[in-house]
Amino acid sequence: MKRILCCLIALFCLTACMPADKPDENGDHTPLVLWGDTVYTKGMFRYTLATIKTRYISEYYEQLGKIDSFLDVPALWEKEYDAHNTLGEEILSLAITSAKTMICFAHLADEKGLVLTKKQQASVRESVKQIQDHFESEEALHDYLSTFGMDKASLEAYYSLQIKSEAAQEYYFNANTGIQKVSEKEAMAYFKENFATLKHIFLNYEKGWEEKRDEIKAGLDEGKDIESFATYSQDGFFDSFADGMLVYEGSTGFKTYEKAALKLKVGKSVVLEDTDGVYIMCRYANKEDAFASPLSQESTLTIRDLIVTLLTNEKIRKTVEDQKNLVLDASQIKGITTINSPLIH
Repeated sequence: MKRILCCLIALFCLTACMPADKPDENGDHTPLVLWGDTVYTKGMFRYTLATIKTRYISEYYEQLGKIDSFLDVPALWEKEYDAHNTLGEEILSLAITSAKTMICFAHLADEKGLVLTKKQQASVRESVKQIQDHFESEEALHDYLSTFGMDKASLEAYYSLQIKSEAAQEYYFNANTGIQKVSEKEAMAYFKENFATLKHIFLNYEKGWEEKRDEIKAGLDEGKDIESFATYSQDGFFDSFADGMLVYEGSTGFKTYEKAALKLKVGKSVVLEDTDGVYIMCRYANKEDAFASPLSQESTLTIRDLIVTLLTNEKIRKTVEDQKNLVLDASQIKGITTINSPLIH
């Protein structure tokens, strides 16, 4: 089906890495946040940024089918992400959000008296060991960690904060036991407001397309169902989505289509002209059983699971936002960028 795809624009221009803003040799312990017993350092932020950057570069190479490649691609981070940010700026923003979330919930864990269990302490040690096992000596490990402004002690502290933060998030928002978990009522309300059941006819820009468009639109205005014109569609929509397609933000990779679908009122139609052709779209009422339907034929997750995740993430974001005492010292990270951040190997 044309255009209803997520795709990554291929990038082929590899350029030399820019020099990094080098951290202190023995670990950069400059505090970005001091909040009660919670200490988050500049070195920890570098490590957070490097982790997110590495995840993106891995996905980039995976989509190119080059799973054995692992070179940095500085040109990638300079590509436009949206109207406001480059991809590098977006990743830096994600790192700041990730840092604030970790700090916030680690602090809340302390407030609630949540301490690491023996199993969680063992998990911290195992995380450090997995990194250490890649190096032949303590000195080699030290040299590697110093590229992030970390040492072994601060790496342990980082993973301790991370696990403590995750424990607090589970305490508040676990889907089954969390004291502020997403309710069924909240999830269903979100489903009704942010998901749209759509059927469409797609016409290529070829001779006679305007006449077909006008015929379909006139028929819909007269009360005919769009399925009456299914044979006109040139993208096989009704072969794949006989009962309609559930559309939500990010579901198709075609933002204009999603926006038009969600803007439509139930029972109404709209014509969307795109570069490849024209869509005549009709919106239908969501079926309640779709709420529990799988995200895809291959997925064990349901629409409900997705909604619970989305709303949980929103609750987490709001919790962080409401912590007015949580201030990340922006002046301390001014020289740190996605481009000069190293990758985690």
